[in-house]
Amino acid sequence: MPESSPGSETLFKILDALPIEVAALNRQGEIIYVNPMWRAFACANGAPGDFLGVNYLHICRQAQWSEPFAASVADAIERALVGEGTSTPLLYPCPDEHRMRWFRMDVVPVQWMEEVAALVLHQEVGLDNAELQSQIARFPTQEKGASEHRFNSAQWLHMALEAIKAGLWEWDIQTGKVFWSPESYKLFGMPQSAKNLSYDVWWGSIHPEDRQAVDEAVRRAVEECRDLVDLEFRIVLPDGTVRWMKDRGRMILDETGQPVRMIGIQMDITEQKEVAVSLEEERILLRTVIDALPLALYVKDRQARKILTNSTDLLFLGVNDPAEVLGKTDLELFNDVCGYTCYLEDLEVLRTGQPVIQREAEMVNSRGEHRHILLSKTPLRNRNQEIIGLVGVTEDITERKRLETQLYEAQKMESLGAIAATVAHDFYNLLTPIIGLSEVLFAEAPPNSRQRKYLEQILSASYKARNLLKQMQTFSRLQEADARKVDLVNIVAEACDIHRSALPPHITLYVHLKLASATLHADPTQLHQAIMNLLVNAQQAIGESVGEITVIVGCEAAQSAYRQPHAYVKVIDTGQGIDAATRKRIFEPFFTTKRGSGSGLGLAIVQRVVRSLGGSIEVESEPGKGATFTVILPVIEIHTNL
Repeated sequence: MPESSPGSETLFKILDALPIEVAALNRQGEIIYVNPMWRAFACANGAPGDFLGVNYLHICRQAQWSEPFAASVADAIERALVGEGTSTPLLYPCPDEHRMRWFRMDVVPVQWMEEVAALVLHQEVGLDNAELQSQIARFPTQEKGASEHRFNSAQWLHMALEAIKAGLWEWDIQTGKVFWSPESYKLFGMPQSAKNLSYDVWWGSIHPEDRQAVDEAVRRAVEECRDLVDLEFRIVLPDGTVRWMKDRGRMILDETGQPVRMIGIQMDITEQKEVAVSLEEERILLRTVIDALPLALYVKDRQARKILTNSTDLLFLGVNDPAEVLGKTDLELFNDVCGYTCYLEDLEVLRTGQPVIQREAEMVNSRGEHRHILLSKTPLRNRNQEIIGLVGVTEDITERKRLETQLYEAQKMESLGAIAATVAHDFYNLLTPIIGLSEVLFAEAPPNSRQRKYLEQILSASYKARNLLKQMQTFSRLQEADARKVDLVNIVAEACDIHRSALPPHITLYVHLKLASATLHADPTQLHQAIMNLLVNAQQAIGESVGEITVIVGCEAAQSAYRQPHAYVKVIDTGQGIDAATRKRIFEPFFTTKRGSGSGLGLAIVQRVVRSLGGSIEVESEPGKGATFTVILPVIEIHTNL
């Protein structure tokens, strides 16, 4: 950097920070300063040194015979050094081994500093640069009546057009004649010696499926006296090859404002189209994979609003249309504590960049279903590692939780069964002599004596204890069932007949057998006891009130040929009903709401019997509205009543 005044020092500091290449020239055209971007560009292109002290004007003059662009630069520098003219922009191509690159150079005269006469600004521009496209479209042509080679193009322009697979054209609207640059002939697979080019010849090269749309677009441009912008269509080459083209045309009007001709550029965009198709196929594949995931996947923006969702996420949320989800936060999707917690969690991930890994939560979706979820969230970053959103994955683990609960219950039952077997055996051994001796003493005691009264109480308690031990033994021996083919309908009918005889007069039992028979593998004694326990439970629920018990045996309405048929037994009572808290514990061993009269093993035995047969039991009830117990069992064969 040369010795400079405070003003120039400030200028050079500003130029050092610019993102374009800059060089400063003195009055003789020598380079006295280059900024870091210029130096880096020079090094990247193999130039020796940093150019300081080099006379840039002399370099351009010496190169003007081999590089036409250098002459234009030399003229612009000469004018700038004598303080003439304003900023002079120049566009030029520079091919490398991979592609054609375009650059813009501005020569700016400087009149307010003694040591600096001109600035040379240099930067790369893209092919979509409007000024570049305009310069190509305005390339000078000869007057009408000239030879068929209308374009007196410079060598660099032809090289640039060939590199980008583009050609220039001119259409005389009045005569219909079309003139092409050599590159256009190559694009359409025609020899440059081809005669009588016209609009109809050009139109005939277009793919038959695109001709009408192209013709309408051109006609509208002529009628409305406007330019032709980005017209895309397919052409068919003489050898049958199909290529994609893009045309841009500028309308030329006469003195009266009527269109007389159009000049423009046409580019082969086949590769671009193929890339676009490939990208679209990849996008479709990615979308398919995302929707096929068994996990709920979503993406949110910086405001924690969903901008992408998948099919599993919609199913999980209980909606069908993505529009009901996109653009919304969890605070809007879940109007509860879970939604508020997840929304704050999203904001924290977006603020700190710290992910959330597999956090368990509970939520209620739009259908009112209670779901257990396992969620993970990680920040989404751009190329500069700035957080622009987050990616989340939610797994619905409701079924897993249910199975874990069932497994826990099964293990608990198995443990209780083993304990019950040991306890029942040992206590039964202790209880046998107590009952036997008490019965002997009771028989010898004088009638109406105090001793006989006490013995009655001892025997009553002992008999209850013995019955309890028998139930515990039954509960523990279910895995030792003597299974064989039995008829569910007969067992239910027999249990109902036996229980009807023991019912008090204020309770009525109704039986509806919709099946003639339903054969299954089961221990008949255990199955009979399970039905009896349900009937006893229904009777106890009604209590001293007037009520009804209804038993229904039937089969599921929809039977698939690919799955085992199932029969059901419903026991419906008009008793006091069961609240939600009790329903959760109703099948637990030793849990009872009948203080002093129940052992808490009746329904536990029913559940164990049903599950041992591969079935299930469900209960529907509300306080004051009775209860319905439904046992569903897989059966071998079903015969319905005709």
